[in-house]
Amino acid sequence: MILLLAAGCTDPPGTEPSPGAVPPPTTTTAPGPGPSAPGVPAPAPSRSLIDAVRRDGTLRVIVTLAAPYTPEANLSGPDAVRRQRAAIAAAQDRLLDELRPLQARVHARYEHTPQLALTVNEAALLRLLASPLVGSVQQDAADGTATG
Repeated sequence: MILLLAAGCTDPPGTEPSPGAVPPPTTTTAPGPGPSAPGVPAPAPSRSLIDAVRRDGTLRVIVTLAAPYTPEANLSGPDAVRRQRAAIAAAQDRLLDELRPLQARVHARYEHTPQLALTVNEAALLRLLASPLVGSVQQDAADGTATG
């Protein structure tokens, strides 16, 4: 799975990145049984996120939504771009509605990619990891505590 972190990144897989393109993330989580599933240990990347939020109280993350996405350069025209941006905004709204009672703080809503930058507490992180609306969660390098 390729995660696009830069809102303007439109390089198709297998091509050289554009100058100034953001490199792909190094730590992601895959959808599946979350850490709250009884008797099922969290996948290793999820475990490191959970450990970090338990240690620090909050964690800044990049959330990639489990939503269809095509780089805008590959869409058929302006109407398709508008439809995709509207679908991204709607998917972001659904996830933020799910997180509302858990006090997640929004840093960025990306218009061109199905992603959000958030600061979350442990309850919000666990919700993200278990949500079918989420494709992946990674620690935001802007957090300053990311390793690896």
